[in-house]
Amino acid sequence: MKSFGADILPNLALWGVLLGVLFLCIRQGLRRGNLLLKLSALLLLVLSLPVSSRIASEIWAVEAQDFGLSQPSPNMAVLVFGGGLGSDDHGNIWPSGNSLMRGFEGMWLAARLSAPLLISGGITHGEGRSEAEAIAEFLNFRGFSGKIYVERESLNTWENANNSYAILRQNGWTGLYAVTDMIHSRRAVACLRAAGVSDVRFWPTGSGPAAVIDAADFLPTVSGLSRWRILGYEISATVYYSITGRITLADIF
Repeated sequence: MKSFGADILPNLALWGVLLGVLFLCIRQGLRRGNLLLKLSALLLLVLSLPVSSRIASEIWAVEAQDFGLSQPSPNMAVLVFGGGLGSDDHGNIWPSGNSLMRGFEGMWLAARLSAPLLISGGITHGEGRSEAEAIAEFLNFRGFSGKIYVERESLNTWENANNSYAILRQNGWTGLYAVTDMIHSRRAVACLRAAGVSDVRFWPTGSGPAAVIDAADFLPTVSGLSRWRILGYEISATVYYSITGRITLADIF
């Protein structure tokens, strides 16, 4: 019953708002006095369609590169961007689902390429373990036996890139395979380029055949609306980095 309420009731409220505005438009026509309300409802409708965020995400994401795993470039490392930590009231900290996906993908890629694995991510909970340490510990627990470099100071993507570039130079690596999710890829790759990494190759988490768009993607839902929060954050952060001079348009595109 709780699951039903959590899944259905928010959508019923959304549909009620949209139907209410539609009824108002039909009853009052297109009088200018309600133009702002109607445009707002139209925007809400478009943003709540799952298909809209899917298309926008595909446009925004960096295209994954086919760089030939059978003939890897020498002297490159695999970089995993930390994706957050989870915690409880008892002080226990663990990698978030996003961090685990990136970590597993990076572990597989590093083993496949026989490349060193670098994990970047600082302490996001004020104290305790860093993202990088938590991910590295979990990968070691899962049997990864390769070399893991841990960068534990970064608190954002810009710092991830710059601190990782410093480790790249210390070890004489020529480039990085950047492992993160599709939505984060645009900002992550741009920051690495701006930091000075001359050879950046993006490797996405959760890669595979794109899901087929079906009728459900054209039904307004609260979950469809919430997906814009992540995409909106990434676009806003990228614009902020550009305005503050950290990255340029050439780095982004």
